[in-house]
Amino acid sequence: MTTIKPDKNSSQNKKAQVQEMFDNISDTYDKTNKHISLGMDSRWKCCLVRHAVSAKPEKILDLATGTADVPVRMAKAGLNNITGLDLSVGMLKNGQERLKEEGLENKISLLQGDSENLPFAANEFDVVTVSYGLRNYENLSKGLKETYRVLKPGGTFIILETSVPQKYLFRKGYSLFTSRFMPLIGRLHSGDKASYNYLSESAAKFPCGEDLKIILEKVGFKNVMIDPQFFGAATIYKCLKLG
Repeated sequence: MTTIKPDKNSSQNKKAQVQEMFDNISDTYDKTNKHISLGMDSRWKCCLVRHAVSAKPEKILDLATGTADVPVRMAKAGLNNITGLDLSVGMLKNGQERLKEEGLENKISLLQGDSENLPFAANEFDVVTVSYGLRNYENLSKGLKETYRVLKPGGTFIILETSVPQKYLFRKGYSLFTSRFMPLIGRLHSGDKASYNYLSESAAKFPCGEDLKIILEKVGFKNVMIDPQFFGAATIYKCLKLG
């Protein structure tokens, strides 16, 4: 899989670029995401949270947690002992302010860290989730292996990620929207068109559907469920660590 970086001309590795990019757009990211997804982002995350709740977890890890939007939704759905991890200090700062406003600091802890080198023991979490984070990994296989390592046997991994619609007309419309309008919306809200050019390109080229299922199965995940959202513009994946 070709590595797509925010700045192709920079000598920085992808991880450093992604961290800097999200620091730069952290103040406007959630609002921009809402507009880019035409308001459907909230519905998709609610679906992810329902899957997490159904697993009845005692300990949860949310990767690429950003401003802690998913952990907050989980806590409001009745879950406790949630850890959110993200590379971006700027995103986490906004997340910590939100936890304080919502009074959820006793249910959620936020940690700056790398999803490809998780600072946790093996077999620690009942559920691991990630939303729109996999395509930002520098080494996808390494990141997925780390997720597998920290999940308990019988644990559940739930992914919400952008994907490309398979039907021709939807695919053409999706391509036009992400390549033309997504960077424009990003620039209007954040003043940063380059970051949203990267997010658009990475969304279009990241493996999805059966291709991502194959990758997950190679790592060791079993019973991979694929649930396309809005004609395949996003997809929720749910799989298990059975070993």
